[in-house]
Amino acid sequence: MRLLLGIVGLLVLAPAAGTARAQTSTVDIEPWSLERMSEMGQALARQDRAAIAAGERLRRTFDGADPPGLIGSIVVADGDAQRVRFLVERDGHPRAGWDIVVSGSRTGAVVVPPDAPLSDDELAQFRARRTAAANVGAGRCGRYNVFAVRDPESHDWLVWLLANANDLRTVPIDGHFRFRVSADGLTLLRRDRLSAGCALHRRSPGTVQMILYTAGGTPPSEALVYVSIMHGFPISVEDSPTTFVVIDGAELERVTPRPRRRSRR
Repeated sequence: MRLLLGIVGLLVLAPAAGTARAQTSTVDIEPWSLERMSEMGQALARQDRAAIAAGERLRRTFDGADPPGLIGSIVVADGDAQRVRFLVERDGHPRAGWDIVVSGSRTGAVVVPPDAPLSDDELAQFRARRTAAANVGAGRCGRYNVFAVRDPESHDWLVWLLANANDLRTVPIDGHFRFRVSADGLTLLRRDRLSAGCALHRRSPGTVQMILYTAGGTPPSEALVYVSIMHGFPISVEDSPTTFVVIDGAELERVTPRPRRRSRR
């Protein structure tokens, strides 16, 4: 069982099979290129895998329970690996409680770091996560996993609240949020709701691909790249009356399907 460090809201279930028609209200989000979606979706998947592995390792250290005083976590690049730093509060300030370095499929030991204040960057990431979580506003959907990455094109933080699946048969296509937060982590600059609804789609044993006929309800985004990577199947998303974006893990391609020919009798 993964260690969930998210927030709790109302969960709305709307099961669907391999194809789905999302709500028709238009979603207006900051436009990104397919290349940027791929890059950020991969970053989200790397961070989530590291958080899952580190959370499981930490819980084993505490006999399957959350450690006492845990208030959250941050993820910091450590060379080619990622250091998941679990935080506690001392004297009203977040401090490092436990560190676990995850490199590929290898999860390092649980390390108790020296008691010292967080670095400016670590503190800014912690603040950015909290700023985003406090500004979900309307449209929240169930439980969330929180991720934060420095925007490679600015000094801002990009923070995601990604809807969490209830079980292995549920695919959280909808309900995700992206936030842009100031470099110090204190000011919300932009909030993008990445879908119009909260539908959770059922993955049947024979699911090899999901096709979303969105009509503006769930546009292509890095959240769907993340979902495709984590669940292991392509997602085709209608992004105009004539084109689809095919998301196959980290590979994205805009295609125009051939019209179906009428059968001749």
